[in-house]
Amino acid sequence: METANIALEEALNAQKTRVENVIKDFEGAVDDAKVAGTDVSSQSQALEAAKKALSDQEYKGALNVIMESERELERIDLQHKMAQDSISSAKAKLAELSKEGIEILESKELFDKAQQAFEKSDYVNSLKYAIKCGEIAQEVKEEYSSVEERMHEVNAKVTSLYRQGIEVESVKKLINEAKKSMENLDFHNAKKLLDDSLAKGEEEFKNFIESKIDEVKFEISRADKLEVNVEQSVALMAEVKSSLNPEDIQKVLPVIDKAQELAMEALSSHVEERLEEVKKAYEEAKESTSSIPKVENTIGKASQFISNNEYENAIEQCGKALELIVKSKKSQKQVVDAIYAADTTVHTAKKFGIDVSEGEELLEKALDLKIEDPDQAVELAKQAEEKVTAIMDDLSPELSVEMDVPDAKKGEWVEGEVLVKNIGKGLAKDIELETQAESMELEGLKDIPALVGSGSKHFVIKLKPEKAGKLHLTITAKAHRIFDDKTYEFKQEGVVNSVILTYKKLICQEKTKCNSCKGAIKPGMPMIQCECGLDYHEPCANRAESCTSCGKGIKAKQAKKKLALKIG
Repeated sequence: METANIALEEALNAQKTRVENVIKDFEGAVDDAKVAGTDVSSQSQALEAAKKALSDQEYKGALNVIMESERELERIDLQHKMAQDSISSAKAKLAELSKEGIEILESKELFDKAQQAFEKSDYVNSLKYAIKCGEIAQEVKEEYSSVEERMHEVNAKVTSLYRQGIEVESVKKLINEAKKSMENLDFHNAKKLLDDSLAKGEEEFKNFIESKIDEVKFEISRADKLEVNVEQSVALMAEVKSSLNPEDIQKVLPVIDKAQELAMEALSSHVEERLEEVKKAYEEAKESTSSIPKVENTIGKASQFISNNEYENAIEQCGKALELIVKSKKSQKQVVDAIYAADTTVHTAKKFGIDVSEGEELLEKALDLKIEDPDQAVELAKQAEEKVTAIMDDLSPELSVEMDVPDAKKGEWVEGEVLVKNIGKGLAKDIELETQAESMELEGLKDIPALVGSGSKHFVIKLKPEKAGKLHLTITAKAHRIFDDKTYEFKQEGVVNSVILTYKKLICQEKTKCNSCKGAIKPGMPMIQCECGLDYHEPCANRAESCTSCGKGIKAKQAKKKLALKIG
C-alpha cells in the first residue's frame, strides 16, 4: 500500500513538474509576444487560470487552458506578424510613390486605419487595410511606371524629331498635358495623351518628310524647266519609300538631303556657267563699243539672284543681258553696214564728178555718232545714201524701144524697123536686147555697147510668121548704169498681125486686062491676081481693096503697126 502511495505521489509530482514546465514555456511565449507588441491580455488571464489550476492540483485543466491559449497565441502571433509585414510593405510602397511626388489619399487613409487597428491589436482588420493599401499603391505604381516608360519612349522620339529640325511644339503640349494627368493620377488620360502625342509626332514626321520630298521635287522640277541634268537626284529619290516611319528618319533624311544638295549644285553650276557666258560675251562686245547700257546692272541682278537661289530669275536676267548684247552687236553691225553703204555710194558718185556735198555732211555726222548714238548714226547714214542715190538715179539711163512692123503673111518674111533710144541723162552701157517671138522667126536685132543720153540706135529686122493670127512679140531690154553697173530692165509685149493672103502679087508676063479700070496690064508691070483668077493693076487693087467679082481682099499695101517699149 505504502509503495502504491509512493508511486502515486511520484506520478503526481512528475505531472506537476510537466505542467509547471508547460506553464513556464507558455509564460515565456507570452512575454515574447508582449515584447513583439502582440496583445496577450487574454493569454495572460489564461496563464493565471492555469497557475491557479496548478495550485489546485487540477493538472489536466491547467494543461487544457495552456494548450488552448497556445493555439490562440500562435494564431494571434501569426496575425500580428502578417499585419506587421503588410503594414511595412504598404509603407515602403507609399514611400516609393512619395519619392515620385505621388500621394494617394485612399491609400493613406487605409494605411492609417491599418496602423490604428494594429495598435488596437485588431490584426485581422489591420491586415485587411494594409493589404488593400498595398494593392492600391502597387496598382498605382505599376500604372505610373507604365506611363513613365511610355513617357520616356515618347520623349526619345520627340527629341529625335527635334534634332532633325521637325516642329514638335504641338507634341510637347500634349506631353505636358499628359504629365499633369500623371500628377492627378489620371493614368488612363495620360496614356491617351501620350498615344496622341506619338500620333501627332508621326504626323509631324510625315509632314516633314513630305515637305522635304516636295522641296527636292521642286528643285528637280526647276532643273527640268531649265534643262539641267539631275539624274543623280532622281535616282536617289527613287530609293525613298512613300511610306516611312519615324524610326527610318536616320536612313531617309540623308538620302533626301543628298538628292536636294545634288539638284541645287547642278542648278547653281548651270546658272553660274550661263552667267559666265554672258560676262564673256559682254567683254567681247565692249571691244567694239564703249558701253552697253543696262548690261552691267542686269549682270549684277543675275549674280544676286544666284546668291538667293532664285535661279529662274537669274536665267531671265542672263537672257535679258544677252538680248542687250546681241542688240548692241546688231546695232553696231547696222551702223557699220549703213556707213559703209553710204560711203561706197558717195565715193562712186564723186569718182564721176557728181556733187554729193550734202550726202558727205550727213555721212560725217553719222561717223561722229556711231558710238554714242548708233540708231541715229544709222538713220543719218541711210539719209546720206538716199540723197546720193537720188542724185545718181537722176543721172541713170532710160531706154525706149519703138518698132514698126507691117501685117505679115504666114510663112513669108516681112521687114520692119526697130529704134532704141536712151531718153535718160546718164550713159547706158552693155545694152542687151532679147526677144521672145510667138510662132515666128526674127532676125536683125543686136546688142548695143553703149548709148549716151538722148542717143539712139536703128535696126532693120525681118519677121516670118509660122501661123496666122495675132502673134505675141516680147522684147526685153537691159542696160547698165556706168557708175555702179546697176541693171535697168524692162519687159513689154506687142502683137504682130499675121494673115493668110487671098491674092498674089505678081509681075505681068503677058498682056492682060485690069478688072477694075478695064485698062491693059502690060508685061513687066506689077499686078495683083485674086484667088478667083481676075487680074488688077496694083494701084487699082489697093484702091478697090476687094475683088469686084468674089469680094475677097486684094489690097496689097498694108499699114505698119508701131510697138513702143520704154526701159527705165
